[in-house]
Amino acid sequence: MIVRIEYKKIGSLIFISTLDTERLWERILRRTDLNLKYTEGYNPKVVKDFSPAIPLGVFSESEIIDFMITENLEIDYVLSIIKKVSPFDLFIKRGKVINEKFASLSSLTTHIEVEIAGEKIKNLNFKELELDKNIDGKLKVTELNRFIFKESENENGKILIFDSKVSLKNIMNKLNKMELDFIITKKNNLNLQNDKLISIFDLNWNFDKILLWMKKLFIHLALSHMI
Repeated sequence: MIVRIEYKKIGSLIFISTLDTERLWERILRRTDLNLKYTEGYNPKVVKDFSPAIPLGVFSESEIIDFMITENLEIDYVLSIIKKVSPFDLFIKRGKVINEKFASLSSLTTHIEVEIAGEKIKNLNFKELELDKNIDGKLKVTELNRFIFKESENENGKILIFDSKVSLKNIMNKLNKMELDFIITKKNNLNLQNDKLISIFDLNWNFDKILLWMKKLFIHLALSHMI
């Protein structure tokens, strides 16, 4: 069975790298004594998959991990065991069993939703920002407006939904260069279907949807090379 878990990355966990996060989950899953599926070779590891990585210092309300168990168990039982061996600042939100897995979480994620909090952030129009990107030693300027799906304001600052091919680190670098104080929280990992954004955790697929997604992914990847 394939288990999908959504969790929060808060507290001290925002200061550990993507690689250390993967190592943390490796230790957590091994401590559960569940019958996990492992990779082959001299140094077997738990077969697992993660949603797109976030930079150091970014909070997250929606991180996702998939892993496989070689027996059928109730999801509530699996979650209860994982919670017992998890650090206090890794908050398990929910979990479910998925029937099939045909693509990685990163490839399924077409858009990211983030909150950028800060007093001066409220007055900032992100659609007017230009991001600097270093490609093969050459500086390339990208207009952020091309990749923003939605920009709105809340009491803390701004909510942005943008193409997942845009680097959140580049946005942070831009705000730092502008000498702005801000706090970034990732709110959701999203997939665009028929002009509607759906949380990756909530995705349900049939064969027709898979074919449509593969077609859109091909177009999405082709356009990303033009950034």
